[in-house]
Amino acid sequence: MGTFLKNVPLISSLDINSNLFKAEDAKVLFDGISHLFLLKHLDISKNLLRAEGTESLTNSINLAFTIRSLNLSDNAIENKGLNIVYDKIQNFTSLLTLDVSSNQVHDEELKNKLALLAETQNFRLVC
Repeated sequence: MGTFLKNVPLISSLDINSNLFKAEDAKVLFDGISHLFLLKHLDISKNLLRAEGTESLTNSINLAFTIRSLNLSDNAIENKGLNIVYDKIQNFTSLLTLDVSSNQVHDEELKNKLALLAETQNFRLVC
């Protein structure tokens, strides 16, 4: 699928939820996503990305100027993974919605930092 995505760079919305991708399975896919220069909406919910997959995804999304909604819900993401997301999305200037609900994040301070970032950058956070 990663190779396929490299050949269709004009995709603006991609829904790849409920595939049970694990971090190691998704690296090729994420490489393909990095070629989608017009991507505005990405739903990769209900997979098993955990921290490693989250890092691969955020490293591949160099679309900080186009991505508007990012759904990472229900991905078994823990504190480390959400921290990676927090660090990366600070550069996402067009983000309108970030969904990180139904994960395994228990660090309230981290959730508060993310909420403050959402307020500052004016995007909707679902946590």
